[in-house]
Amino acid sequence: MRKFFYLFFILLPISVFLFGLNAGQSEIINVPTAEVMNNGKLSGALFFSVASKYSEDKVPFDYNFSISYGLMNILDFTLNMFTFTDYTLGVQYNFLKSTPTIPALSFGIRNITYKKYIDEGGGGDSINSGFMDYAYPERAQDWFSAYIVATKDFKKYGKYTLGIGRGEFVGYSRGRYLSTAVFMDDQRLLDGATNYMFGLFGGAEIPIIKGLNFLGEVTGRDINMGLEYKIRDFDISGGLTHVELFMADDPTLSPRMAIGMNCGFDFGFLKKQKKDVKKGFVVINIINESDDEPVDGMIEFLNVSLPPIFIEEGNRKIELPSGKYKLKAMSDECEVMIRDVEVRAEETKVIFFNMEGIEKCGTLTGRMIDRTTEKPVFPKIEIEDIESDSIAVDKSTGMYKIDLMPGTYTIRAKLEEFADWIYHASIEESKATIMNIDMLKKGGRVSLKNVNFKSGSSNLTKESFPILDDAVLVLTANSSVKIEIQGFTDDIGDANANLILSKERAESVKDYIVFKGIDEKRIQTKGFGETMNIADNESKKNRAKNRRIEFIILSQ
Repeated sequence: MRKFFYLFFILLPISVFLFGLNAGQSEIINVPTAEVMNNGKLSGALFFSVASKYSEDKVPFDYNFSISYGLMNILDFTLNMFTFTDYTLGVQYNFLKSTPTIPALSFGIRNITYKKYIDEGGGGDSINSGFMDYAYPERAQDWFSAYIVATKDFKKYGKYTLGIGRGEFVGYSRGRYLSTAVFMDDQRLLDGATNYMFGLFGGAEIPIIKGLNFLGEVTGRDINMGLEYKIRDFDISGGLTHVELFMADDPTLSPRMAIGMNCGFDFGFLKKQKKDVKKGFVVINIINESDDEPVDGMIEFLNVSLPPIFIEEGNRKIELPSGKYKLKAMSDECEVMIRDVEVRAEETKVIFFNMEGIEKCGTLTGRMIDRTTEKPVFPKIEIEDIESDSIAVDKSTGMYKIDLMPGTYTIRAKLEEFADWIYHASIEESKATIMNIDMLKKGGRVSLKNVNFKSGSSNLTKESFPILDDAVLVLTANSSVKIEIQGFTDDIGDANANLILSKERAESVKDYIVFKGIDEKRIQTKGFGETMNIADNESKKNRAKNRRIEFIILSQ
């Protein structure tokens, strides 16, 4: 074993610069990622692995070949040749694209074949097919290994994948703790229950230096790791697979050293282009001026309807129809710069965005609640020219947050059975703007706490003004809402006098709100005196509860 370690650490640096470990461009080492190949992209991979105990292993050497093809940017297909007689088909569908706040999500099926048990070592109808370490009695059948997988790219912090699947993702021994098989006894697994189990899998691609990444992954069956070097559409890697066998009790089982190569070809140029549209190229460079280092960022087109383009490692060449463009660059530190560029047919223009000292974003945040119940609600938030997926929402508190360029924005919130909420917010550089979204529902009752009046009169106290100013903001944002202001008193004094006083107090609140700009046609008033107390009048505290002002939402 010690000799194998020496051999591995001698050969690994060499293999990194000769071959590629990945079986496909949509995989880490062996587990799938949620990313699919671009439309028209074709890749071919050649894969080898050697058992560390060459003379003792059932499959001392294996060779695999695969071809993958991307379709419509949402599908890719992979044909694998594990041996000259063992073939499988795989298909993956991407149903959710990655955004700055959510991962990509995909569904796929691997090992579509007529053989029940199959892996890189071969296939057949017996558990003894393929690699030795998979030949345990509780082995799940590998064919039709369905899975759901999520992948999130954190740029310089790495790309991470987590998924759940059946078949090849379900293991035994230590691997059972990653699957639902852990809840079954051995007899049920022997009787075939393993075929209906699901197991977790995960992986990471962590940058070391530019182009060179560490790869690691774990499933219910294997732990694999290695190094990968990317040169455009060519991956070169090397590493160890079946690493968990270092701890195996069976001396005949051992890890494998794997090498291979993966090369992609883009046939997107075959797509028909309009003959009358000539194109040119723009090379985008986003630079931190203080140290002249490239930084990740994003380019938005302000004068044409084109989707944003992400710029990894500060540089990207893009093709555009000839014409004039207004480009907005935003760095990963939320620094922003706008530049004009003219693209000419069959020419390449180099543009630099030096981001040091550039205007930075501000933050828009606040709570989203049902104003009647004061519980969180989750309306769809719309901000002009901003993707709703970029708005972070805390489901436990109802708080939302988004970074925006300085300026004035129109914010809308829509939720079924609630009035549309709309307001204008001004964002300042490097500052947080708090804008609460208070949704109003027809028939809802909103109690205005701490709205007080001078004793025995309808004159508002100064302490009431901030509460009513907040109510004005809510009514301004919910511009389609009509309300009824209701006044109530305790039972101290003459009942008829209290009825008149409650009506006058409701009118006083209406006068203040109208003075602040709300159309009086949207407001009705009514007084109920002491007839609808919500607490007994035995204590000063309870009497204060009964002296109140409430809004009733009449219509939306």
